Amino acid sequence: MQTRMQPIGTVFNKFPRIVRDMSHTLGKQCELTVQGKNVEMDKTIIEAIGDPLTHLIRNAVDHGIETPAARAGRGKNPVGNILLKAFHQAGKVNIAIEDDGAGIDPKRLKEKAVAKGILTPDQARQISDRETIRLIFHPGFSTAEKVTAVSGRGVGMDVVKTNIERLGGTVEVDTKVGSGTTIQIRLPLTLAIIPCLIVRSGANRYAIPQVNISELVRIRSDEITKRIDHIKNAQVLRLRGHLLPLVRLDDLLGQPADPSEPADAAGPPRRETDAVSSKTSSRAINVIVVESGHLRYGLIVKELFDSKEIVVKPLGRHLKECHSLAGATILGDGKVSLILDVAGIASYCKLVMPETDTVTEPSSGRVKQQEETQSVLIFTNHPDEYFGFPSEFIARIERIRKEQIDSVGGQEVLQYRGASLPLIRLEHRIKAQASPDKPDLYVIVFRVHQREIGLIVPDLIDIRELPMNLDTETFAESGVAGSLINEGKNIRLIDMYELVKIDMPSSPDASGAANAAVPGRHATILLVEDSTFFRQQMAHILQEDGLSVVACPDGLHAWQALQHPDQVVDLVVTDIEMPNMNGLELANKIKTDPCFAHLPVIAVSSLASDQDIRRGQEAGVDEYQIKMDREALLEAIHRHLEQSRRHAGLSAPSRQSPRGVSL
Repeated sequence: MQTRMQPIGTVFNKFPRIVRDMSHTLGKQCELTVQGKNVEMDKTIIEAIGDPLTHLIRNAVDHGIETPAARAGRGKNPVGNILLKAFHQAGKVNIAIEDDGAGIDPKRLKEKAVAKGILTPDQARQISDRETIRLIFHPGFSTAEKVTAVSGRGVGMDVVKTNIERLGGTVEVDTKVGSGTTIQIRLPLTLAIIPCLIVRSGANRYAIPQVNISELVRIRSDEITKRIDHIKNAQVLRLRGHLLPLVRLDDLLGQPADPSEPADAAGPPRRETDAVSSKTSSRAINVIVVESGHLRYGLIVKELFDSKEIVVKPLGRHLKECHSLAGATILGDGKVSLILDVAGIASYCKLVMPETDTVTEPSSGRVKQQEETQSVLIFTNHPDEYFGFPSEFIARIERIRKEQIDSVGGQEVLQYRGASLPLIRLEHRIKAQASPDKPDLYVIVFRVHQREIGLIVPDLIDIRELPMNLDTETFAESGVAGSLINEGKNIRLIDMYELVKIDMPSSPDASGAANAAVPGRHATILLVEDSTFFRQQMAHILQEDGLSVVACPDGLHAWQALQHPDQVVDLVVTDIEMPNMNGLELANKIKTDPCFAHLPVIAVSSLASDQDIRRGQEAGVDEYQIKMDREALLEAIHRHLEQSRRHAGLSAPSRQSPRGVSL
């Protein structure tokens, strides 16, 4: 694998000249900044992305950047800026092309789409701005007023999207009129060897890339009629308050019934238009929740097998036109297994998200309101006691046998991936009933203070999005962040950082260990969050990364902290919805005060719609991040700190600006 990896700079190096030549041809002034040249990718992918990236860079110069006169008239620098960067995130390579040009006007796109007959006037009025922006990927669509050697032929963006999806990637567009456009591409590290989940449909086995799998859902036979509904003749799954479109793999691939299979073993009988009949079955249904860009949907399969790392083979000529397949592999028994294309299936089935993202629960008859939530793994330590563990902090879940647990010096450990994994039992450290003696157990593996820890769990219940309005008093103790009531059950939410301190007092202090890992850097983050749970967890994340944290419960306290003469802050991370002074009001105060205008402001929220992001940008927020996305938040913080350091002209880590940057 290492011999196949090459730096992406081999592709990026040609773009400065392309931008320079196009700028001269079009009478524009453009500067290209390239970041992440050393990011490595599979040679096959690097060779395939050259043409799509070239088209996107040319589009940024031609359609994005305005002429110097137009930019000056809008109060902009006559020289336009284009940023091309690559970085690793969540096991994939991300490539972003950002420009500070005119942006894409949804109204203009709708007018062009109606004029070309792509949309009817009624459709144009109904679709959202995000859906309108995606029209640029429609074949034959162009916003150019006339055909030139550079643009106007309507050939390009649809080919870009097709080629990137063929590589197993996705492409998304984010734009703001007058401010610029960002095109985000996500690609796998390699196409040669990929981890996949093997499933069965009919009599055949298929492989689904794990990067596309969000979760696995098993619906018991007595829950089928409650969990699966119809919306506009389409099947949808009720999953934790959301509706997911469903696709039955047998119907999609035209699989004949397996003659060796009992009549009732294949799940509910199917009809021409139904993925699942309302009739009950003696067997549960397996649903694989997959993701393709912003779309999530469920694949109904007959059976789940093991996960395997497979070698990808290209499809033969006779299957090249099948958009539901991405390739093939040869399994260990010598049989061929086809690899499913998650994005291709969504496109072929013309899947769209249901009109509403919330559903009415049958038990209450009320429509759930949007509120800050946290994805939580619910489990029991004793059958009568329920606990929750934030799923964002879970590295993996292992199923083990009781006899695999060893005791060394009074510490329970598990021989795990060539090392000893220390284990924790809840009843030994917090007020919890003893767990039952079971032959099979689960271990939740999580990472704290630069080390992996395992939490022994007898039974797993579900993963759910729970509101974070925690009761922090009733069950107050170290190791428990708070409690809440869900479906009549008291659920205590585990604070894994405090739990590790209790169980392993010799564990290094988070900030000390992290600061040692990042010598010479003492940047201070002002963290503003009204939720005690989120404030504690985010503070732990930042401190573990070597950052000093000043935590405040709302914008008013944060503004007062900034005014303190001895307080030096380098960057602000703020929630949006808070009492006294919300995050947008705080950002506006910071950006309009000459003493603090230089401070980067990153907004974190679980409610990041297009409208929320637009309001944040108008208030002065530099970047929006989804709450508790650890990797993305830390990457954004370090990027803004580095930009501030360069802007301040710091030459040594120990130098400090009058009110701000210290690295």
